[in-house]
Amino acid sequence: HLSIRRQRQMCIRDSITFDASETGFCFPKSWLLKKISTPAESILNDTEYQSNPPGTLNESLSIILSAYMNFGGIPAIASMASALSMSERSLKRKLAEEGTTYSKIVEAVRMNTAKRLLENSDSTTQHIAYILGYSGANNFIRAFQRTMHRSPSEYRKQPVSYTHLTLPTNRE
Repeated sequence: HLSIRRQRQMCIRDSITFDASETGFCFPKSWLLKKISTPAESILNDTEYQSNPPGTLNESLSIILSAYMNFGGIPAIASMASALSMSERSLKRKLAEEGTTYSKIVEAVRMNTAKRLLENSDSTTQHIAYILGYSGANNFIRAFQRTMHRSPSEYRKQPVSYTHLTLPTNRE
């Protein structure tokens, strides 16, 4: 049996023909039987993650939700609880014990992703809002301003201000 990676290479290696009369893509029939892992399953089953897991549920969710951002959006709390093999109520309770909520973690992940996109891409505010799952650019701009105390365009111009950084001294 060929590895899945080798099968993919075999299908994709043929040249791509533009302006062809047909468009198609071939793949082995066996791929239809493969289970598609969610980002949560992929991360939780990762050996590196298992050997060095985050210390808190909040940290774990932040990592998992960041991966979901790359796969089309944040799942509802019920879906995330199911992926973590617990009830929604248990997830809420454990997060409350850590002093946070699912929505606060989601918002933090969104803002971190927004900052990364503003710093490292030319994406429009509208496109970033769409990626982050906001219903419109105005909702994203308001949320960003509420959290970062400046607009996305202001942040893009100067992402990090070191001028206000003060270091503690050991003088008495």
